[in-house]
Parts: sequence; C-alpha cells; structure tokens
Amino acid sequence: MYRAVLFIYAIAFLLSPAEGQQLTGDPQKIIEDLIEELATMTDLETDYSILYDDLLLLQDNPLNINKADYSDLKRLQFLNDLQILNLIMYIRQNGPLLTIYELQLVDGFNAELVRMLLPFITIGEPVEEGKDKIIPSIRYGRHQLIIRADQILEEQKGYKPISDSAYLANPNSRYLGSPVKLVTRYRYHYKDRIYWGLTAEKDAGEEFFSGSNNYGFDFYSGHLVINDIGFIRTFAAGDYHLRFGQGLTLWSGISYGKTPYALNIKKRQYGITRYGSTDENRFFRGAGTTLRIRDFDLTAFYSGKKIDANIGLVDTITNDIENITSFQFTGYHSIPSEVEDEDAVSESVFGGNISYNRDKFHIGMTAVNYHFSEELIHDDTPYRSFDFSGNSNTNIGMDYQVGLNNFNLFGEISHSWNHGIAYLNGMLLKMHSRISLSLLYRNYERDYFPFYSQAISENSSNKNEQGIYIGTEIRPARHFKISAYFDSFRFPWLKYNVDAPSDGTDYMVRIDYNPLETVEMYLSMKEESKPENETTDSPALNEIVDTDLMKIRYNLSYWVSKNLRLVSRFELSRFKKGLHPVRKGYLIYQDLLFRPSDIPLSVSFRYCMFDTDSYDARIYTYEHDLLYAFSIPAFHSRGIRSYLLVKYSPLEYLDLWFRLAQTYYSDKETIGTGLNEINGNKKTGLKVQMQLKF
Repeated sequence: MYRAVLFIYAIAFLLSPAEGQQLTGDPQKIIEDLIEELATMTDLETDYSILYDDLLLLQDNPLNINKADYSDLKRLQFLNDLQILNLIMYIRQNGPLLTIYELQLVDGFNAELVRMLLPFITIGEPVEEGKDKIIPSIRYGRHQLIIRADQILEEQKGYKPISDSAYLANPNSRYLGSPVKLVTRYRYHYKDRIYWGLTAEKDAGEEFFSGSNNYGFDFYSGHLVINDIGFIRTFAAGDYHLRFGQGLTLWSGISYGKTPYALNIKKRQYGITRYGSTDENRFFRGAGTTLRIRDFDLTAFYSGKKIDANIGLVDTITNDIENITSFQFTGYHSIPSEVEDEDAVSESVFGGNISYNRDKFHIGMTAVNYHFSEELIHDDTPYRSFDFSGNSNTNIGMDYQVGLNNFNLFGEISHSWNHGIAYLNGMLLKMHSRISLSLLYRNYERDYFPFYSQAISENSSNKNEQGIYIGTEIRPARHFKISAYFDSFRFPWLKYNVDAPSDGTDYMVRIDYNPLETVEMYLSMKEESKPENETTDSPALNEIVDTDLMKIRYNLSYWVSKNLRLVSRFELSRFKKGLHPVRKGYLIYQDLLFRPSDIPLSVSFRYCMFDTDSYDARIYTYEHDLLYAFSIPAFHSRGIRSYLLVKYSPLEYLDLWFRLAQTYYSDKETIGTGLNEINGNKKTGLKVQMQLKF
C-alpha cells in the first residue's frame, strides 16, 4: 500500500503542470471538506442536510457581502465571529469592496479563506425585490426531487426464513420488512424567501405498504417556511427546527462541538428554520413565527407530535400505558418490539423568544414548556438519581453577545423550573494579527433537565458537567496555520459506566501547510483522558481507572490537474485503560477524485487498509457519498475497505448516482451481531439515487 501511494504521487507529479493552477474554489469540494472537518471529531450520527442545503443555496444565490449584515454573514460557516465583525467594520470605514480579492485586506482574512468563500459570495448589486411580492415569485423558484435506495447485499440473519414455530416463540427474531432502505425528498425554494418540501423514509427491515405501515413509508415529514413578509421575519408550518442562544435552553438540529475550527465555539442563533432530515423524533411539528420590529425579534411557537419511548407499566384491563422508562431516538421500527414503542407518547411543546439585535450586541430570553402524555419514571440506578421524572418541565434562559474591536463576549444561563441551573460564558479574543484565542467556561448542574439542548459539552447531554475550554489559531508564517484547543472537564455526579465523581481532559493540535494552491496537507494529534469503571471481584463495587485515547493523523490533498485530485491519509490510534495492555491501530487510504471537463461525470474511488487491536482503538473516517447521504464508519479489527462513487448528469435537470462499497475482514468469519449478523467476512453496500431539478 505504501509503495502504491508513492507510485501514484510520483506519476501525478510528472503529469502535473509546471506552473501552479489558479483554482478559484470547487464548491462541492469546499462543502464536503467543511462537513468532514466538523464530523472528524465525533462518533455521533449527525445529519448535515441543512448545512448542505444552505451552502448549495448560497452557491445558486451568492451573498452580496457589501450589503450583508451580521445575520446574513453568519450563514458563511467558514467565518468566525471576529472575522464577521472585522468585515462589517472594514466596509463601514472604507466603503464597499471593489473586488472580492480585496477581502485579503480585512483583518483575519487570507488568500486560502477567500478561495473558500468565492463560490458563495459576490459584490455585485443585487436585484431589488419588494418584500411583500411573494406570490409572483413562486414561479421563479426551483424544484428538486430525490429518490434514493440502498441495501446491504449479503444476507443478514434477520432476513433469513425461519419456521412458524420459531417465529411464534420469538416474534423479534426476524425483521418485518425488506432489507431495502428508501428515501424520497421533494424540495422547493425561491432564493432564501420561500421553502417547502416533503420527506418520506423507510429504513431497512421496516414494512412498506403493509403491517404497521399501511400508508407506505414509515416516516413522513413536510414543511413550509416563508421569510421576510413585511414585519414577519419568518413563518413556519409543519416540521421545523428551533435554535436560540448558545444551545442551553432550546436548540434542535445540527450543532457543532469541539472541532478543528478551534475558534468556532460560539453558536449563532438562527431562530426558526426548516426541517428536512429523517430523524423521526428530534424536531418540532406545528407552527411558529418570528416578528421583527425594528431591532427586536419576537418568536412564538407550538409543537405537538408523537415520539417513541420504552413502555413501562401497562394497564392490563384497558391496555393503556401508565408510564414510560425512557425515550427512544433510533427511529427504527423493524421488529415487533420496536413497533410497539413507536409513537408511544404524545409530546406538546410551546414557548417563545424575545431578542434585541445589533451588529455588536445581542440579548435574548427564551422560555419553553414540555408536556408528555405519559409519566417518565426511570430506574433506581445510582447515576440516574437526579434524572428527570414526571411529565412536564419548563426551561427559561437568557443569552447575550457583546462585540468590541478585538474581542467578543457571549454566554447563556438557563434554569429548569424548580430544579437546576446551567450556564456558560465565553470569549473570542484577537491578541495579534496572527494570533486569536477562544475561552469558554461551562457549569451544568446535575439536576438541570434539558430536552432540546445542544450546548458545547463532553457529555451527550448538557447536565452534570463543569469545564474550561481554551482554543487558539496561529498563523506563524505564510502557508502555515496552527489550530489547537485544550478542554478540562469534571463530572460532579456519577455518570453511565463511571460510579464516582470524575474528571478528564481533551486536547487537539493541528498544523496545516498549503505551499501551493494545488497542495494541502495537515498533521494533527488528539488525545482524550477520562475515567471509566473497571470490573472487580466484588459485584457491588467497581474500581475507577483512567482511559487514554490518542490519535495521530497525516492528510495530503494534491490537485494533479483541475480534473484530478488525490487524497492520502495515514492515521494511528492508541488506547490504554488502567493496567490493561495498550491497544493500537492504524488506517491508511488513497482517494482518487476525477471530474473530466468534457463529460458530465465525477468519479470517487477509495482503497483503505486498517488494523486495530480492539474496538476501543477504532478509527473514524469520512467517506464521499450520495447527495444528502453521510457516511462516517468506524474501522476496527483487520481488513480492507473500498468504494466507488459515480455521479453522471446526462441532462441539465437530471443527476444519477451509483455507489458500491465493500469491507473485507481478514480476521473474522462473521460480521455484526444479532439480527444484523452476516455469515462471512465481507459486507457490501449498494446505493443508487436520482435527482430531478426543474
């Protein structure tokens, strides 16, 4: 593999042009690179559809930065708040930009950043349109229809035929439906003024036009969002997201935590936004609106829907649910026990937000009330002693932002009614033209109860945590950038698999070097240390030991020509728990991305080798996938992974995708567990997709 990579780059170097190419920015590459950067530091499944949608919309309707205010510029995910405020001040002091490349004169901007922004911005005069002219605009909008199917080709245990007696003895021993996953998406938008859409999904194993899904798909979602109708800033009906403050009181949808963008720790309030994902539980369904009166935004919303839950007690006479033990968020309804938990509880949510906004100042207050039709009663496990019980809760929070010349202050405090408090305060500081710093302190009490909360944290939920985060971005010389953060955290109460108060640290250092417009590379190291239970001879007492996970990565991207790009990566992992032996692993891959000039075709191919001692030393890596499909698998054991992705656009309004991916394990005879088990050492996935644009 090493020799093959060296050979490929040697040939590429010989074939590449002698002079550097003037690459103005490939929108698809820029979007995919951004998503990879955001996804590379987490093992949580996240749907980046909204981010993809927003950037594709900006590509079709570039943002006029001479006319944009803070609320417009925050849509450019590549910019941190210091850069946004510096850009606003530069234009106010010097007048409109005469050329986009003048951005390099703005404090905090450089040639690399400008190239990333080029596909999404303009300085031309926009076509003015009356804000009340909505109906005449509809015919000028764009429609999009996507149909996708994917399936694991090898037979899994849950799809094998079994006898009637075996099924009657255990109905959960076989999937109810076919192994094909189906997704249908219809979208309409007119610029950033009008959006509507429908989404339908059937997961693998779920029934389709039969059984519990007589009406076809297992999940349906629809939305209508209209922006800027006079003093109505936003109106939403159907399914939508809510994102306010710093994410402590109320935030749903995509959210970033600790990423290689060490300065981007401040969340940007978006209020009401459209929902187009396939997450079947974590969204709002109903209506909401935001009114803008001068510098004030007033938001009110209501949501009512059914969500999945694990059922506790059931009345044996009436068969009514008396309580639940936990909420379910997988969205899978492929066996009878999952179907039983589907839509088990009715959730009602209402509330509002009021905020005052200026370019350099923001203050807001959010209130939200939750009510569930059934009472939540958790088990008596010690670490859950302070978890929420009951069927209603109210959260009230206040957030702020103050921007000055070289720094930005922000924060939020939130309170669960009659229970705990959570707060965070942060700062972005420009210490020098080449050095910027970010600081954040957080304190989430153990009895703070957030339901839709996604503030920065080490825990999966914003409770039982204290921490200090320090991040920096340094540009010591041309073509170099150093990004780093250090996060020290503490859990004052017990948590899952940690039977005592505990603490830990997490740090990341990354060095980017871009000597040419055609060459990008970086070297990064990330290490996280935190405690975990160690099983002892006494079943009543677990010893607490430290775990340490370190990962080192080298990534090289090289444009051979404007049509061919090569990407190579080598990554090492090291895991140590207590006195157990060290577990190690490595992953190496080679990507070839080809887009010929005279054919509407793009091809992505990857060949990857991996070898790890255990699951604890697993390595995650982002893979190129179909539009609105995201693949970030975890690699462990020993094997080879390869995939081929082809996109072909035979007509201006038609795009076709084909993706074939296979993982081969040299040290396994079976893959997976339970109903997903494959008898063999290969797992092959096939995906096809069609997009119509009109």
